[in-house]
Amino acid sequence: MTQPNPPSFGAPQYEPPQYGQAPAGQPAASPYEQPETSQASYGQPQFDQSQHQQQYVPQPPYPPQRPGSGMAIAAFVIGLVAFLLAWIPIINVVSIVGGIVAVVLGVIAIRKASRGEAGGKGLSIAALVLAALAIIGSILMNMVFGALVNEVDKSVQGELESASAAIEEDVAAGEALENDAADAEVGGTTDAPGLSQETDVVEAALAVSAQQLIDDLDANALAAANKYEGQWVTVTGTLSNIDASGDYFSLTGSQDDFSFTNVQIFIDESHLDTVAAFTSGQEVTVTGKVTGVGEILGYSIDADTIG
Repeated sequence: MTQPNPPSFGAPQYEPPQYGQAPAGQPAASPYEQPETSQASYGQPQFDQSQHQQQYVPQPPYPPQRPGSGMAIAAFVIGLVAFLLAWIPIINVVSIVGGIVAVVLGVIAIRKASRGEAGGKGLSIAALVLAALAIIGSILMNMVFGALVNEVDKSVQGELESASAAIEEDVAAGEALENDAADAEVGGTTDAPGLSQETDVVEAALAVSAQQLIDDLDANALAAANKYEGQWVTVTGTLSNIDASGDYFSLTGSQDDFSFTNVQIFIDESHLDTVAAFTSGQEVTVTGKVTGVGEILGYSIDADTIG
């Protein structure tokens, strides 16, 4: 058996590495370090975990709430109601107040919508438009309505003044007849006082047609009553009908103009023979006193003479 040669003097001695120690010149491995193994050495494909890792995107728990538009809706509803009421006289005063309220609410709603605190900007703009139209329409309608009321008032005042002037003329005529009758009595007339006065009144009776009486009544019943009631008139008209009991007959105006209003002539026994000879449609002239004027029944005249 060959013995190893001992080292020469002065040369370093070589000691073989023990188990777990690294050769000289190499860093020592940790006793807990696992040896690196390559999956490729076994023919298996390497798995890139980063390519198949699912990315996680956080989701909000609830969807964001949409800003409310309650004030815009309220402004629109109030503006719409004010616009509809603006065209009704007197009541449209309420629409002016409603239009102002709608303008205030609409402006506030637009400002909130611009800041993103609320929605309904379109409704707010529509509310402002409706409110403006409501206010302007209400003012114009009140102006027109006031002008119409003034015109009607002037017309009524004119009719009343005309009726008052006619009454004053009739009163003056009656006083003149009474004075003439008194002068005749003082002059020594042979007629009875009552008969003489009545005869003068009949002779001074107002001559008028049945058509004129009807037109005056249709135009203004109050003025016609003030003008004719209690007056003596000589009226000419077309015979319409004769009462079967012989109490009255009726006169109308032109046959071409249909009217429910007529002139009723009340008669007594002295006129029965004369009226019995009449035929419907003929022209009749009556002198008598007007005892009633009404917009439904027409005129009532007590006949004195029938021609």
